[in-house]
Amino acid sequence: MQQSFNPAQGGTMTQKLLYGAAIVGGTVLATNFIFNRETREDGGMPAYERSFLNETFMHTGLGIGIIGVAARALHMSGWSYRLMAMNPWI
Repeated sequence: MQQSFNPAQGGTMTQKLLYGAAIVGGTVLATNFIFNRETREDGGMPAYERSFLNETFMHTGLGIGIIGVAARALHMSGWSYRLMAMNPWI
């Protein structure tokens, strides 16, 4: 008879949160280094324009992140199901 497979335990909630935070933080840091670096030797644009552009993209990214977190929280709480259950066409 073949031995059954026992998956490894996932770890504590603290470990999961730390790993998740490290992955998200590393991704944000890598994205910042990739997209906010200077690609031209002559400067390309004045420093105040570059600063304004970087701040604009940061605010846009934070807004998208907040929307994503809120959408996931609402979905996990059952809000999506309740919204669909209220639809009179179904």
